[in-house]
Amino acid sequence: MIFSAKTLSLLALVSLGLSGLALLLSAAGSRGRMREARGPIQLDEALRGILAGQARQVQRLEAAVRTLAGTDRLQEGLIEAAVRHVGLLRYDAFVDVGGRQ
Repeated sequence: MIFSAKTLSLLALVSLGLSGLALLLSAAGSRGRMREARGPIQLDEALRGILAGQARQVQRLEAAVRTLAGTDRLQEGLIEAAVRHVGLLRYDAFVDVGGRQ
């Protein structure tokens, strides 16, 4: 099938017009759905329980992090005091052997 240039141009314009119309209808439909979603959020009891459980878990984790931070500071002080006055000492292990250890 062979189409003339005028026919192909007309088909291209019609397809552009239809795709533009589809975009407009799609945008208009999504605006209506967005208006419906903007209403107050209704939480059922199951969701409230889940959110409360998550809040308690976050509080426990925050307390654990605070405890670990305190323990870390204590251990850091102990480690700093653990190794002191380290040096290198040269000596002759055997007097009659010429190598210095």
